[in-house]
Amino acid sequence: RGLLVAVIIGFSLLAFILGDFINQGNSIFSGDRFRIAEINGEDINYQDYELEINQTIETYKQNSGLQSITEADRERIREMVWENMIQKSLLDEQYKILGITVSSDELFDLMQGKNVDPMVSREPAFANEQTGVFDPSKVVYFYKNKDQDKSGQTKEYLLNLENQVSSNRQIRKYLTLISKGLYIPKPIVETEFSQRNYLVDFDFVSKF
Repeated sequence: RGLLVAVIIGFSLLAFILGDFINQGNSIFSGDRFRIAEINGEDINYQDYELEINQTIETYKQNSGLQSITEADRERIREMVWENMIQKSLLDEQYKILGITVSSDELFDLMQGKNVDPMVSREPAFANEQTGVFDPSKVVYFYKNKDQDKSGQTKEYLLNLENQVSSNRQIRKYLTLISKGLYIPKPIVETEFSQRNYLVDFDFVSKF
């Protein structure tokens, strides 16, 4: 009887170990172990996230003439990529429903026109070498000479920047639309104010 019990326990342990191994194998092959988040029902893959970060870093170094970047710049890029992924998952659907877009003329104005987006003006690649101040002519130079870069990194850099600028513009339009929808009529405001500031002075006698 003792031998039978030992065999049963041993078989149960073996079955448990094999089952756990099979489940881990399925998780590995299905890619679940690389999932770092779920946003709006969409899985965010760690490998895709890191790939996007590395591409953005390489493009940034290429167009800034840097061999390496600071830890602060790396963290800023990581946050930017993550925010872009969140935005794409949550807001793109709303943009389509509301018809919020950025036209080509509007994007041109934001990139190299009279109303340059702050994201563009803060780019080190567009700063004057002597003063370190944003130089609009540098943006124009990049666009005119992007085809000279056979690696395609300049085109990729400008495209990524355009996407970010366009996304920021859409967010501003979306928030403006929401703020204008939060309108409270003046009579309601006046009534609420009077109710909050209405005071009464009276005498009273307590009856027991």
